[in-house]
Amino acid sequence: GLGIYIGVLIYKENTKQQDLYLETELESFTSKINSILATYEVFSKYIFEETVNKPQINYLMYKASFGNDNEKSKLRQELYLQLKNNYKNITKYNFRQLHFHLANGDSFLRFHSPENFGDNLLSIRDSIRRLKEEKRFIKGFEEGRIYNGYRFMYPIFYQKNYVGSVEVSISMQTLVEVVSDLYNEFDLFFIIDGDVINKIVFSDKINNYTKSPIFNGYYFDKEVKEISITKAHIFNDKKLEEFFKNTDIEKKLQTKENFSFVKNMGGKYYLAQFLSIKNINNKHVAYMISMSYPEQYRNIFNKYFSIFILVIFIITISIISSLIYIKDKNKLKILSNTDYLTKIFNRVRFMEIASYELSRVERSSSTFTVIIFDIDFFKKINDNYGHNIGDTVLIELCNLVSKNLRKTDIFARWGGEEFICLLTDTNIRGAYILSEKIRKKVESFKFSHIEKITISLGLYQMKKTDTFIEDIIDKADKALYLSKNSGRNKVVIY
Repeated sequence: GLGIYIGVLIYKENTKQQDLYLETELESFTSKINSILATYEVFSKYIFEETVNKPQINYLMYKASFGNDNEKSKLRQELYLQLKNNYKNITKYNFRQLHFHLANGDSFLRFHSPENFGDNLLSIRDSIRRLKEEKRFIKGFEEGRIYNGYRFMYPIFYQKNYVGSVEVSISMQTLVEVVSDLYNEFDLFFIIDGDVINKIVFSDKINNYTKSPIFNGYYFDKEVKEISITKAHIFNDKKLEEFFKNTDIEKKLQTKENFSFVKNMGGKYYLAQFLSIKNINNKHVAYMISMSYPEQYRNIFNKYFSIFILVIFIITISIISSLIYIKDKNKLKILSNTDYLTKIFNRVRFMEIASYELSRVERSSSTFTVIIFDIDFFKKINDNYGHNIGDTVLIELCNLVSKNLRKTDIFARWGGEEFICLLTDTNIRGAYILSEKIRKKVESFKFSHIEKITISLGLYQMKKTDTFIEDIIDKADKALYLSKNSGRNKVVIY
């Protein structure tokens, strides 16, 4: 009776550990995908501001909105000639599309397919419709008439009039390739809902997709599938089909939610993770699939056979295993909150803490100040010395700044060479004094490989009328913009 009782307890504990493991692994997988997308979002903003959001481009789009077909054709050619070199450069950084749309929703110029234009996208592209209605930046996955991918959509204005929009986007092929290169512990696959393909894709582009023989109702993007198989080191087509044979995969797919499971095949355990890809309107349209060896899961499973070991030893092992697992889970959470290079907070974690801080000070008489700064002419460092030296500069800079902040201050990498600080219980005067101190220390600091760098800083102290942390950050960012455009290496208060 005691053996059965202990066996039941161990079985329940193992089941719990397995479920927690699956949950944590899926959480980690999701975090990796989101971190890469966040990086591309920051880069897309740079492309928009430095390449597209220019008076001559805005005016050209304004004329195109009211021109006849002949005029539009000339303006389209003019736009293409102005930006073709820029487009060629951004494709080197894995961006697939630079797509301009007129205010009425017509496709004006697809740089990736300039011969296709004039089709109205309002009825099939929710991003275009929402841009026209909301006139603000929109991001997210969206299926397209030629390619699908993650789109970063920016409104275009001329003299405060909405005259159209531009899309800077990466394809799923790019995302799969980048993730596979960064994380070789799993094979990555992508499937998209067949109804989406049949509804939206140009008829002459349907052959870019092929029906999946494994996942009923879903299609493989041929280009993405080719990358997946090329990068894979665990699964090929045949093995993938064999793995999902005799599983309830169709039932799981119908949930249109995230799920994962482990299966033993040929004496080896394999972990399948399905990350639901939702479009801009938060509707499920696809799955990102990760296939890997679940080493930790196998160890957890094998604990079941410890039923024959002495009671005290069993209980001790269970407690130790739980503590190890909790430690591992906490480590994963720390990693998901930390910038991989500089080891300070990442953008996601900063927003979480900053939002909490805003709600805290709203209930008190306190305040805080946000500082955004970036390295002046950092691109020249990468170009002249290489990205490895550039990474070293970022690490040394973060160490220098961290030493001059309090433990209560929040310091994070905002993106690229841009960083952000939230100084708790600090007014603008105190923040300015600290910013000047940091600016001077950076200017005089001798970096390992670079003789000297400078930084530009923008400051904003939150007011009681501020209700959204995004607005506070935006004001600090505007101050940084003024700092950079008025000579750099200075502190500017919004």
